[in-house]
Amino acid sequence: MLKLPDALVLEGGALRAAFTAGILDVFMAHKFMPFQRLIGVSSGAMAMSFYASGQSRHFIQIARAMAEDPDFISYAGVWSDDGMMNLRHLQRFTDSHFPLNEEAAQNRMHAADIQIVVASKETGEARYLQPAPGTWRRFLMASATLPFITQGRVEIDGHWMFDGGYADPVPVERALACGSQDILVIRTRPVDERVDRSYIDWFGTWWYKDNPALRRLFSDWHTNYNRVADMLLAPAPNGLRWTQLAPPNALKSDGYSPKHADIDADYRLGLEVGMEYLRERGGLG
Repeated sequence: MLKLPDALVLEGGALRAAFTAGILDVFMAHKFMPFQRLIGVSSGAMAMSFYASGQSRHFIQIARAMAEDPDFISYAGVWSDDGMMNLRHLQRFTDSHFPLNEEAAQNRMHAADIQIVVASKETGEARYLQPAPGTWRRFLMASATLPFITQGRVEIDGHWMFDGGYADPVPVERALACGSQDILVIRTRPVDERVDRSYIDWFGTWWYKDNPALRRLFSDWHTNYNRVADMLLAPAPNGLRWTQLAPPNALKSDGYSPKHADIDADYRLGLEVGMEYLRERGGLG
């Protein structure tokens, strides 16, 4: 049996995280929980939280419900207070049907360092929030709040925060800085995919032209993402190791109008990738 990883890092990606949920549901089914540190971004943080609480299939059930729900994704809502993706609707649905058991997550992972990545609206820098019962849901909401796509920001301790994926989209360097040595990274893009500057990046650069920190955050996001993606394909420094679990091709639920069939296909792919990972490590017969 191979050495077990000590840290889990999860990329975000909206409903693409159905792939992530498939991997984590396999881990739950086989009681694979070796991690001393878990760091998640946006929807990756949500999938991570259900993994921490032991609530298998919660994320995929939520993702399926939201995929074709006009109250969640609506292009007509772009200029409304709720935005194109209505996170308040998502939270109401989750709380009513698949609530996160924060106490169970705290008890199951009490010895682990759990971090949810957000970005500061003031400085554009990444912040790493350590959730506890009573704060967990709000931290997840902050990490999933996309400027120009959702309502834009959430207040945490008197400071406005939004999607951590802009400040630290794949927080493997954060795990290294915290002392992790063997990191499992779950991606929602293929390892060889690189991103270009999106229309949101262009718009954010213009919108925040009077705020140098946020202007730079949006203008440089694609460069920073690609730098980390390149780093993960290079050999790790001596004494360190990282392993990526990623889809071989672009996921079907990429974008803002996925269908149930897309979500299901990505989830099944995650199940397959998760099972293959455990087989390679002797965790499955």
